[in-house]
Amino acid sequence: MKKKVLLTIITILVIAIASSLLVGCTENYKTNGITTNFSDKIESNGGMAVVYGEYLYFINGNAGNTDIDNVYGVPVKGAISRIVLKNGVPDGDSQIIVPKIVYGTDTVYGGIYIVNDYIYYTSPNSSRDGNGDQKSTEMDIMRTKVDGTDTQKIASFEDFSVVFSVENNNLMYVRDNELHSINLASKKFEDSKVEEDTILTNYKIVDGYIIYCMYNNEDTEDYILKAYSWSGGDPMVLANSANIRAQGTDTNYTISLIDATSNDDSFTAYFTLKDNELNSPEEGICSFTFDKANPVFDKSKMIRYTNNPSDTENLGYTQFEMLNNYVLAMSDTILRVYNKDGSFLTTNVDGETEQVPINIDFGGTAMSRGIEVSDSTVTYSYEKDSVIYSIVLFTIAQDGTYTYVEKNVKKIFGGTADVTYCSSEIIGNVVYYMNSGVSNNAYYFVIPEDIDTDTDYTDVKLLGEVNKTDFIASLTKAS
Repeated sequence: MKKKVLLTIITILVIAIASSLLVGCTENYKTNGITTNFSDKIESNGGMAVVYGEYLYFINGNAGNTDIDNVYGVPVKGAISRIVLKNGVPDGDSQIIVPKIVYGTDTVYGGIYIVNDYIYYTSPNSSRDGNGDQKSTEMDIMRTKVDGTDTQKIASFEDFSVVFSVENNNLMYVRDNELHSINLASKKFEDSKVEEDTILTNYKIVDGYIIYCMYNNEDTEDYILKAYSWSGGDPMVLANSANIRAQGTDTNYTISLIDATSNDDSFTAYFTLKDNELNSPEEGICSFTFDKANPVFDKSKMIRYTNNPSDTENLGYTQFEMLNNYVLAMSDTILRVYNKDGSFLTTNVDGETEQVPINIDFGGTAMSRGIEVSDSTVTYSYEKDSVIYSIVLFTIAQDGTYTYVEKNVKKIFGGTADVTYCSSEIIGNVVYYMNSGVSNNAYYFVIPEDIDTDTDYTDVKLLGEVNKTDFIASLTKAS
């Protein structure tokens, strides 16, 4: 009888220990949160830093995804923090809002998003395998309220190859060339596959839509340009051989999406078009602007920029910007300005009467940082070798007339930025970046109003906290 009692006690203890281990593997996301002001003002969504009302929310350094303790409440580096903005500049001390590591591998759509008062982010899986090691090569998509409460895991994946974006109550992601949508309003975050067939990898996400290409019935010589609305419904065909080809022909077209831009009422797709006729007479780089309310293609309104393939020297455009009556087309080495009808914008050089196309040579491989339009100027920024430059492209007269300004490049930032996950951000007159010179921690630099050759680009400031490991390393290095 005593043996049975002893066996029962041991069994209960084993169950209790096992239960406690299971509980220990489950993170506790509960927190009292912080006092905050909710806002509709959101700027620079996606990336390492987002303005939300009077605050800047940011990723506090690039922590990577290996050799980490990513249990909720522990991380400092890589966590989501916030700081008050005063006149657009960080002011005071930062505060950790989400004590989880934010990490990913997508440098285009990666980073944090704030939508409907939730912060959306990706984080290494914190559960452990049979050896007790964290599954840090796996990824979770998560969200937390801007006050630090209501942390939830939305979806989990076996690696970091998932790209996602959020709008309203919908999260869209791409995995293995498959497009999925998650209903964020549903309790279990219902996941639905949008396309039965695979999409091509050169998709673009704009406000209201994700735009992508597919093979027509798996025919690799016949492509379809499609879009899916964030509001749901069925995917829609934007352009295909049937509505591009001339009446009475059976021409097939290969469509390769390069970029997409949008405004409140429309979005524009920029693509390479190639026909299967002899010598491909229609091949070139084109665009079409679709009405968001009724996106219908009309070939007669298609804009053509080149009659050459996209890999022709100096025509390998990768990024576009729509600006008033102009289109800025950028390869990795040059910027060209087109009129809205697809013709080159020209200027005379050094007082000569001959008009030549505007062609800005970056002198190396560069990345576009976008355009900023003020009441009097249009400024274009680009990054080369971790240095950010700006060019005043146009002055704007009181009557709205744009006048091209001859080349006037200024260096506005020269820090050492780590861009392996999130590129640096320019918000207002402040550059936010992961400082590769200081263990990839989060820093910022206020761009001076008057920039000259004596500007001290090393006058940068720590944005967030530094964890103990980096702090000790800095002391060791200093000694």
